[in-house]
Amino acid sequence: MKKILLITPLYPIPYPENNATDVCHSFAKEWVRQGYDVLVIHLQGVYCLAWHLLIKLFGRQIANRVGGGNFYSKRLRKTEYYTMDGVPIFRVPVYNFIPHGRFPKRSIQKFISEVLDILKAKDFVPDAITGHMLSLEIIPLLNEHLHSKTFMVEHGVPKKLKERYPDYEKIISSYTRYGFRSKGIQEDFERKICKVPAPFICYSGIPDYLPLQESRRTFEGPLSRFIYVGEFIRRKYPSKVVEALSKVYPDKGFSLTFVGEGPDREEIDSAIAATSSASSVRFSGKLPRKEIAPLYDEADCMVMISEHEAFGLVYLEAMARGCITIGARGEGIDGVIVDGVNGFLCPAGDADELASLIRRINGLTSSERLAISNAAISTARRMTDSAVAEDYAELLLS
Repeated sequence: MKKILLITPLYPIPYPENNATDVCHSFAKEWVRQGYDVLVIHLQGVYCLAWHLLIKLFGRQIANRVGGGNFYSKRLRKTEYYTMDGVPIFRVPVYNFIPHGRFPKRSIQKFISEVLDILKAKDFVPDAITGHMLSLEIIPLLNEHLHSKTFMVEHGVPKKLKERYPDYEKIISSYTRYGFRSKGIQEDFERKICKVPAPFICYSGIPDYLPLQESRRTFEGPLSRFIYVGEFIRRKYPSKVVEALSKVYPDKGFSLTFVGEGPDREEIDSAIAATSSASSVRFSGKLPRKEIAPLYDEADCMVMISEHEAFGLVYLEAMARGCITIGARGEGIDGVIVDGVNGFLCPAGDADELASLIRRINGLTSSERLAISNAAISTARRMTDSAVAEDYAELLLS
């Protein structure tokens, strides 16, 4: 049985404080279902007491300022072991005085030693090691003892990478393959850091049950029912959606459903008050994924024009239900959404451009919009959890 070792700081935890995305776990649990032997090492950063106290007191405000993140108020003192959906997970603490700074050599050496002990105890010799959002040197150092195929997936361009790693090109070239969560991230990385030989894109998937066979909509008349799904944080610009719709529909001929929560709620309320659109907007709170699908079905259009988006599963989920989907140009979903073919793209955070785009969509015929809706569903059917996980595993183990 082929063995895959996944190492990442980006992994959910089985506690109420969990605030991490399921991106990596989605791959791991599908690999288990597909018959691979999988082991996850969740590298958990542990910082000075003052930082964890700040998270306890002001976690939501800090997440809003830095654009999200999986910060925890409780300091992890020793390695934890648990399973989720059949995936064995070791959560290993690694000390670093400064959040997002380079880990001290002593901390890295201790982490490598502990991972090697775990692998020995589990009799686990990986055929492939893959990392997500991981410090550049960890997998190459670990692989000095394992001699496996090695992979890295970047979820953005790491800050100060060149300053922290003078030999960054040598380290990057030591990986078997180097990947990115989206084409936009790859282009940004290669523009700011360096070209990567044989790069690959590591897209996420959606539940296999979600895509429709064909659109259930007719799209008669202009778009009128809109939905936003995501955190209410600055980089996602939820208030700009209100501003744009109020420009297009000054007579309040629209409805907008917000699904989510977050510290930027006051900005949304201010935009509603400034545009007198309170009667057109409703808030559904944060909902499980299965409960969002019926809301997509009630909407004509899903819109979120956020920046610094690694990928954006909510776009794909909306496409799977046949929504006309609007994302941000040059961000994570660009490349999956092809403007005017299976959705539309708009500059991040630009209410005026968003308003112009919605007018453009309203100028299309109902059959043209229906064709775009069906193309969105076709795209989503090719990007289910099982399909993307199988493609990823084949890349790792080929």
